[in-house]
Amino acid sequence: MTKKLLKIFGWLVTILALLYIFLRLRGAWPQIQGVQLRWNYVFLAVALNASGYIGWALLWNCMLYQMREPLPWWTALRIWFLALIMRYIPGHVWHLLRLTYEAHQEGCSIHAVSLSLGLEHLQFLATGALVLVFSLSFWPKSDSLVLWSLLLIPLLIFYLFPQLFQRPLAWGLRRIGLGVRPFALQSRALFALVPGYVLTWLLHGAGVYCLVCALEPQPLAMLLPITGMYAVSWIVGFLSFITPGGLGVREGVLGYLLALLVPAPVAFLAALLSRMALISAELLCAAYFAGLSPRISHKAN
Repeated sequence: MTKKLLKIFGWLVTILALLYIFLRLRGAWPQIQGVQLRWNYVFLAVALNASGYIGWALLWNCMLYQMREPLPWWTALRIWFLALIMRYIPGHVWHLLRLTYEAHQEGCSIHAVSLSLGLEHLQFLATGALVLVFSLSFWPKSDSLVLWSLLLIPLLIFYLFPQLFQRPLAWGLRRIGLGVRPFALQSRALFALVPGYVLTWLLHGAGVYCLVCALEPQPLAMLLPITGMYAVSWIVGFLSFITPGGLGVREGVLGYLLALLVPAPVAFLAALLSRMALISAELLCAAYFAGLSPRISHKAN
C-alpha cells in the first residue's frame, strides 16, 4: 500500500512540476511564438547527449574491468541502454535490477554488478557536484561560491577515504535488492575514472548549451555555467526518488536556473527541449546497439 501511495505521489509531483513550467511558458506565449528554432543545434544536442550516455556506459564497464569481470563493449552498451529506458518507472531501482539481471546472464557475478552500479551512482553525484563547484565562479550571481565550495570537503573524503562509504553503500544496495559481499573501495580506482565522468558531464552540459543556442544565440562563455546548472538539476532530479526519472523536477530546476542567464521563456523552453533531447538520445542509442550487438558478436565468433 505504501509503495502504491509513493508512486501516486511521485506522479503528482511530476504533474505539478510540469504544470508550473507550462504556466511559465503560457504567460510568455507571445514571446515564444516569435522564436525560430535552429534545428542544427537541436540535432547537435541529441548527438552530444548520446555521446555522454555512451561515455557513462563505457565507464560502468571500466568498473567491471577493475573488478576483473568486464563485458565486451558492445554487450555492455546494449544492456546498459536497454535497462536505462526503465528508469522512468518511479523508484530509480527497476533499471538497476534489469541491468544486474542482464549482466549476470552474460556471465558477471551479481556481487560485481551490484557494486559497480552503486559506485557508478556515487561517481555520478560526486563528479556532478565537482563540476557544479568549479562552474560557480562563472555564474552571474556567485555570492554563495564559498558556501557551495564546502561540497569539496565530502568529495575529498569520498575519494581519499572511500572505505568510510563501504557500509552505507552495501546497506543501500541491499535495500533495493542488490546484495553484495564484503568489499574494499580503493582511491586509485575511483580517481582513475574521474576525468571520464567530468567529460560526460561536459558533453551533457554542451547539449543543454546547444538547445539554448537553438532558441537564442549565446556566447561560448555560457557553456560552463550552463553545465553546472544542468548538474544541479540532474542531482535534484535523481534525489527525487518518487518521480519517474526526475521528470518535471529536473526541468523545473533547470529552467529556474537558466533564467539567471537568459529570458525565462527561453530558459523553460530549453529545459523542456533538454528532456526531449535526452529521451531521443536514449532511444536512438538503445535501438542502435540492440541491433549492432548480434552482428558484432557473430563476426567475433
